[in-house]
Amino acid sequence: EQSGFTIENLATHFYVYRGVIDFENLVATTDKSEVFVPKFTINGEDWLQYKRYIDEVPMSGYVVNSRLSTDDLGYFAPAVRDWGITITDVDATFEGVVRDFEGHLDHATLGNESVAQATYHIIGMPEWQTSRYIIGLEHLHATSADIESLIGSIVKEPLPDKVIDIIRRAEWVDARA
Repeated sequence: EQSGFTIENLATHFYVYRGVIDFENLVATTDKSEVFVPKFTINGEDWLQYKRYIDEVPMSGYVVNSRLSTDDLGYFAPAVRDWGITITDVDATFEGVVRDFEGHLDHATLGNESVAQATYHIIGMPEWQTSRYIIGLEHLHATSADIESLIGSIVKEPLPDKVIDIIRRAEWVDARA
């Protein structure tokens, strides 16, 4: 691929019929990510609908026990490419069309001990710069070290010393919505 994105391993069982593409037990491996998708369906009414894929062809599925690096995700959502973050133990569902996509993050681990659950809704892709990203945080249990690392990866400017002191004194953050 011209962008440099490389998949080292891609394996699946699939079924194709009149606009429907059904993947089972899909495994995609890159140098930094390993994604397991037991079920992924692209549910076009017919092949003509694929001309309007971004707006009209619904997709749905779920991801289990996966590892995802923002280095890889950045090929599809460039805003996160330089974050250098890897989340593990990812279990999530997703559904919608490319331009209006939503799902539920059932579980994800960040760093050594931090875990999160959330809903998400992304409106406007593939124009990532103008898309809306709506995250509904349901539960976050995070260490101060993981929070400091996460913020440091996302915000390229150094954090003020007072902010770092507050984060470090917290030791743990436990939030539920």
